[in-house]
Amino acid sequence: MGNSQLEANPNEDLEDREAELPNPERASRLREAVDKAGKNKAVSERSGVPLSTLNNYLRGRDMKVGALVALAEATGVRLEWLATGAGPMRDGDVPPAADSPPSAAGPPRLFSIINADRLGAAYASARQALASRGQHDADPVRVMQITALIYDSLTETEENTGLAPHNPQAAPQTDR
Repeated sequence: MGNSQLEANPNEDLEDREAELPNPERASRLREAVDKAGKNKAVSERSGVPLSTLNNYLRGRDMKVGALVALAEATGVRLEWLATGAGPMRDGDVPPAADSPPSAAGPPRLFSIINADRLGAAYASARQALASRGQHDADPVRVMQITALIYDSLTETEENTGLAPHNPQAAPQTDR
């Protein structure tokens, strides 16, 4: 399967789309979490992710958002850590040392670097992924964590496929 499926509709539901490249770093984090949480079968049962699917993820296959959330919850690790490796493994753990100090000017303001249309699509996908798992009234922090992950995935897809690159200086794109 080529990238034509990804290029067809960059805003399609990420719950139904799987990446084509293996993710060995995420697989390594998942292996660590699964080993500490009681091994494959126990985590599969707690998460509702079929054992064969979990084994594929452990080999590096990219995860669907719903499975990522379920596996983070079943293993007791932070969603952001499992997805990206950022921050501590669990709440309360000491975060890893930063590679570089923040700039004196501070981080850029979110509004100046975010694509509002992409963020809206990511939020809708996050709500849909949670709703498909029966979590209609999910914790707002959880919703925003998932939204951020989907936003990053959409951004990466656009950058890798050359579709609709984000230009913060450009006028906002709206369908309204």
